Amino acid sequence: MPAQQLTLRSVNVRSVMRVSAVLYACVLLVFVVAWAILWVVAGVLDVTGNVEDFIAKLFALDSFHFSLLAQLGATIIGGPVLVAIGTGANALGAIFYNQITELTGGIQIDVDADD
Repeated sequence: MPAQQLTLRSVNVRSVMRVSAVLYACVLLVFVVAWAILWVVAGVLDVTGNVEDFIAKLFALDSFHFSLLAQLGATIIGGPVLVAIGTGANALGAIFYNQITELTGGIQIDVDADD
C-alpha cells in the first residue's frame, strides 16, 4: 500500500495549553520531591551545616542559616509561576506555528498504512 501524505496545518492552542500545564506541573512535582529527598539526606549528613559555615566565613558573617520556610515559600509561589510561564510560552509557540502555516501551507507527513 502506498504511503499517504498528511499535512499538519494548525495546532489547537487550548490542547497545547492543557498538555503543557500538566507536563510542567508533573516536572514541578518531581523537582519538589527530589529537593525534599536531597534536603533530608544533606541534613542527615550535615552537609547543610558545613555549607552554612562556609558561606558565613566566605562573606565574613556572624552566622548564616538556610531558611526552610523561605525555600518553601519560594517553591509555593515560584513553582506555579514557572508552570504558567512555560505554559504561556508553549501556547505562544502554537500561535506562531498556526500563523506561519497560513503562509507556508503546513508540515507534510508521510504515513504508511499497514494492515
